[in-house]
Amino acid sequence: MRQRLFFKLALVVEAAWLGWFFYRTSDGATGLEETFFALVASAGVIVIGLSWLVSTIDEFRHWRRVLRFHLLQNPRWLAEPSVILLSFVMLTTPYPFALRMWASEKAVLSYVQDVQSGRVTVPNCAARWVGLFYVRCTETVGTAVSMTTGDCGVLGQCGFAYSNLNPVDHAHIDAATRAYGEWWTWYDDL
Repeated sequence: MRQRLFFKLALVVEAAWLGWFFYRTSDGATGLEETFFALVASAGVIVIGLSWLVSTIDEFRHWRRVLRFHLLQNPRWLAEPSVILLSFVMLTTPYPFALRMWASEKAVLSYVQDVQSGRVTVPNCAARWVGLFYVRCTETVGTAVSMTTGDCGVLGQCGFAYSNLNPVDHAHIDAATRAYGEWWTWYDDL
């Protein structure tokens, strides 16, 4: 009974971790803060992973019980490896940003069109929600519309931009990576 309660609590904590981590890594502002937190949290993940490994090895000593109960009826053996794998994928790939952008692309494109047409004055540093993104500041340089979504590092800023050209070529941005289509994630070290 106590193991089931512990397992349910562990699933809730792991789901909350993945939700928070997805939120932080999908806004185009993955910087020093998220990387540091991921490194600190990985110590906890290592402890959870080692306890999972020891319990799994202990269960495999009784192979009949493993085949009948552990692998087929009890999905808990997948929880910890899944959390570790998903955290790594979210930190090292543009997929969280692409998923969040896919879900709110209509709202963000409408905002970009409002900025380009002049209905929204720029630079505009009034924070607002644009789709699923919390945009702190909006600027334009040429045809590029740059939106700041977070702080990265000690003095840097991060965000995303809508441009058919690399925003580094014609803006104050230090580094940019194409997320997909005409969307770029960028970093600016002030």
